[in-house]
Amino acid sequence: MDQSDKSKPPLCHFEMDVERRCGFNASIGTFANPWFSGLIAFVLTVLFYLLVTFLPTSYYTDLFLKRGPTQHAAVFFGFWCLTILLLKRHKLNLQRRALAYDAIPSTHHFILSSQTADQVVSKLHENAADPERFIVYNRILVAISNLKNLGRVSDVDDMLRSIADRDESAHETSFGLLNGFLWAIPVLGFIGTVLGLGQSIASFSSLLD
Repeated sequence: MDQSDKSKPPLCHFEMDVERRCGFNASIGTFANPWFSGLIAFVLTVLFYLLVTFLPTSYYTDLFLKRGPTQHAAVFFGFWCLTILLLKRHKLNLQRRALAYDAIPSTHHFILSSQTADQVVSKLHENAADPERFIVYNRILVAISNLKNLGRVSDVDDMLRSIADRDESAHETSFGLLNGFLWAIPVLGFIGTVLGLGQSIASFSSLLD
C-alpha cells in the first residue's frame, strides 16, 4: 500500500457524500439538496410512467394515466419525498461513521485545557480530511476554538449545548420541503376528485340534453 494511503484520514465527506460525488453542493448535516433530490425524483417519475405505459390496461394503470394531471404531480412529489428520505438516511449513516473514532487523544493522562486544545484538533484531522463537514467534529472544533480564545474549560460544556440546540433546529428545518410535499399530495388528490366530479356531472348533463 502507498505511504500516502496509509496517512490518509479514514473519513472524507467530499468522497463519501453522494451529492458531492455527483457535483452538487452538500451542506453540513443531513440536509438533502433539493435540486439533486428533485432531479432524481423526476427521472424516477419518467421511468415509472414508461413502465406503466407498457403494462396491460387495467383499473390501476388508468389511475395513473387517465385521471388528469394531478396524478402526475402527486407521483412526482411522492418520489421526491422518497428520494429526500433516502438521501437523509445516507447522510445520517455518513455522520454516524464519525462516532466510530476517538475525538480526543487516547492517552489516559490527557487533560483538556487551552494548552492541549491543539491536540484535539490534530486528532480530528487524523480522523477526517474535512472534520468541519461532520456534525460532531464541527461542534468540537467550534468549542475548541472558543476554549483557546477564552481559556476556560467550564465554558466548553455550555458552548457544546448551544451548538447542539442550533444543530437540532437546523435538522428540524431540513424537513421543511418534505413536510410541504406531504401537505401538497392530499391537496392534489382533493383537486383531482373535484375535477373528476366536474367531468362526471358534465357528462351526465350532456346525456340528459
